[in-house]
Amino acid sequence: MITEMRRSKRYNDFIAISIVVRDGIRGTTKAGPLSGRIINISRHGACLLMPRVENKSYHLFHSTRQDDSSFLELKGTIQRYPDKFRIPARPVWLESFNMDDIEAFNMGVEFMLSAEGERMTMIIEAVNKK
Repeated sequence: MITEMRRSKRYNDFIAISIVVRDGIRGTTKAGPLSGRIINISRHGACLLMPRVENKSYHLFHSTRQDDSSFLELKGTIQRYPDKFRIPARPVWLESFNMDDIEAFNMGVEFMLSAEGERMTMIIEAVNKK
């Protein structure tokens, strides 16, 4: 038997997002935007489905993990959520995703927002009401 060790409940969804890499010191864009989808989300993080993870010579996973001042900014919309959301996140894991002729990547990210904060509460409630 496998014991569930997650910190918060995970919700399956299919939310279209754009992803950019931000320089946390200067606030500038280092790479992106790239398109992707959130395929499941919790208060602490999400699993992204992405057709590619490189933008020119910048690798969203490896380059961001090697530079502590960089982070991913996920932008998208959810029905029932009043505004476009922006969530800062750090990549945690990456694996290839292959199904039939589709080659893509799954990337796990950890959110840099307070899990119990107002913004995460509104996003989770909007996803949960679908």
